[in-house]
Amino acid sequence: IVINSRESVTTEISLIFLLHDFNLKILDFVKESQETLITNNSI
Repeated sequence: IVINSRESVTTEISLIFLLHDFNLKILDFVKESQETLITNNSI
């Protein structure tokens, strides 16, 4: 039982990290696309 609960906690933690990383990538993407839009508009 102890091992199982540890494994589930580890899984949750890695899921959180994955989600966090994913969110950062999305933020980067949004930022870049906004900058691209701004650049295109100013031309």
